[in-house]
Amino acid sequence: MSATVPFGDRLTERVRATGSALCVGLDPRAPFPDAVLRGLSDSRSGQARAVERYCEGLIEAVAPHCCAVKPQVALFELLGGYGLTALDAVCRTAHEHGLLVIADAKRGDISSTAADRKST
Repeated sequence: MSATVPFGDRLTERVRATGSALCVGLDPRAPFPDAVLRGLSDSRSGQARAVERYCEGLIEAVAPHCCAVKPQVALFELLGGYGLTALDAVCRTAHEHGLLVIADAKRGDISSTAADRKST
């Protein structure tokens, strides 16, 4: 369904298609499974690739059962440009699976995002 279709209509269609109004939060935090880390360095680029792999695996697992995903943008931003590239890839993967993407980009609303922002 085209992005020119209003969000509410796209959401309604996805809920009808899946029979679910579930939105899955993507809050990628280490430690990640060994399979996600395989072959990656401990650099920012390697960490961002791990985040991307982890979220893409979650998307593949939940896509048939939900209407949307909600990536926690602050957790991607912690990895700088590499993290934003990973976020872009995760959003593309979600769209390829027919999911809507809702950016969770608020700041300081809960202790974990407030703490993450302080550590940068």
